[in-house]
Parts: sequence; structure tokens; C-alpha cells
Amino acid sequence: MHFPVADIDLNPLIPILIGLSVSVISSPTGLSGGFLILPICVSLLNFDGLAVSPTNFLFIVLASPSGLWRMHREKRLMPGLGLILMAGSLFGIFSGTVLRCTWLRAAADFRIFMALVLVGLALYLAKNLRAAGDARAARAERSFRHSQAEPASLVCSYQGGRLGFTFGGQAFAVSIPGLFLASLLVGLVGGIYGIGGASLIAPLLLTVFGLPIYLVNGAALLASWCGAVFGLFSYEIFWPAVSGQPAVSPDLGLGLLFGLGGALGVYIGSSLQRFLPPQPLKILMLILVSAMAAQNMIQI
Repeated sequence: MHFPVADIDLNPLIPILIGLSVSVISSPTGLSGGFLILPICVSLLNFDGLAVSPTNFLFIVLASPSGLWRMHREKRLMPGLGLILMAGSLFGIFSGTVLRCTWLRAAADFRIFMALVLVGLALYLAKNLRAAGDARAARAERSFRHSQAEPASLVCSYQGGRLGFTFGGQAFAVSIPGLFLASLLVGLVGGIYGIGGASLIAPLLLTVFGLPIYLVNGAALLASWCGAVFGLFSYEIFWPAVSGQPAVSPDLGLGLLFGLGGALGVYIGSSLQRFLPPQPLKILMLILVSAMAAQNMIQI
């Protein structure tokens, strides 16, 4: 099957299986499959034009809802946190789109950027894995994993610029301006990279803000889905409006096939997460990020 925008010939089962496999592996860690799909497109499928980013956004838009539904059923989806992350990321995503279409337009520059982002994130994760971690988050993770009952609904409270909630019997309060700033920065990177930011915000929520890993992926997935929708609009509508350049459209066929496999994979991975111990999930997160960093450094 020929995919005209990507200009590649590929068995249609291959993108479905790629979307399924990377989503099953990555979604339990809070990393979106898009974090892995894009390097696969660039490095393995030789699809490294501008359209690879909106194609990856299309994958996220299609794959994420199944995981969000699963998180909602398990009462682990916290819209308040997701909306704060979304609000900060939207401006960053649009700015990242502009940078991707101008300074980082060349494929070689894009590969260098990808490698720098991945290496930095891998080093940060490795540093925090060696630390003791947040004690409250560890207690909440143990309580949630060993409890047979579903957690109570996550009700947010807003006081003094902080977002408060209870999970796994532990009370948490995180800075709203801090969340907003973090999401703004990852939105900028995500707009350039075409990942919507969830794969960057999830490790930050885990390490900087000390949130339990079983809670991170629901909020990150919601922010990623909203950011991916906005990213598609940025490439199709906002970028042409401010630049006078043609719209950058995704490869619809390739994105749909990736999304079909990803929707099933995200649901399976999200369902498996609560049965997996937290430390192996965090190590898996580090392994996935490190593998993609190494792959992109080789390709430079």
C-alpha cells in the first residue's frame, strides 16, 4: 500500500502492529505511544518530512480516548489536573509548530533536536530513579495497588495557588503556577516534536511534583489528547494563517492505521498498569526513553 504524503510503500498491517505494540509497552508508564511512533517513522520508515509531526498528532488523537475511558472507569482520571496541563501546553504547542516549520525544518536539524530532548530526559529520569523518591507517592502507590476496591472519585480543591486532592489514602497539593509553567515548556517541545507533550510531562509529574505513577498517565493522556487536537489545527490552519505558507497535512492513511492499533494498545496497557509494581514501571520508562535517545544519536 502506498502512502502518498509519507511517500512510502508499506503493508497496512505493519503500522497497525506498530501502533498496538508501542502503545501496550508505553502506556503503563504514562508515556504516550507517540513518543515512540515518531522516531520509528523517522528512523525506520524514512518518513522525516514536516508531515511526520501532524501524522503523529493524528495517531495520538485516535489512540488516546480508549485509555481515557479506561482511566475514567477506574476513577483515576483527574480532569482538573489535565485541564491545567492543557492550558499551559496550548501556547507552547503553537510556538513549537512555528519553530518546527522554520528553524527546524531540515531533517538533519530535526534529528539533532530529537536526540537532545531524549538524552536530557533520560539523564533526568536516571538521576531521580536513584533518589528515594516521594514517600507519600510511594505509600499511595502501595495502597492503590494492594486495594481491591476502586479509589474514591478524585475531587480537586483549589486554595492559595495550589491544587489539592487525595489518592491512595494520601493527600497531595501541587503548585498550579508550577504545573502551568512545566506544561508550557513541554508544550513547546511537544509542538516541535509532534507528541503533544504527554511523554515529557509524565516524567516531570512523577519526579518533580512527586505524584504517584498510577495517577500520572490519566492526566498526561488527557493533556496529550487536547494538545494533539490543537497541534493538528496548528499545522492545518494557524501556521498557514500567520506565515502565508501552505498547510502541513498528515498522512491520513498512515495516521489512521497507527491510531487503530494504538487505540487497542492504549486500552490494554492502561488496564494492565494497576497490576504492575511501580518501580519496574519507572525503570521501563527510563529504558524506553534511553533506547529512543540512542537510536536518534546513531542517526545524526
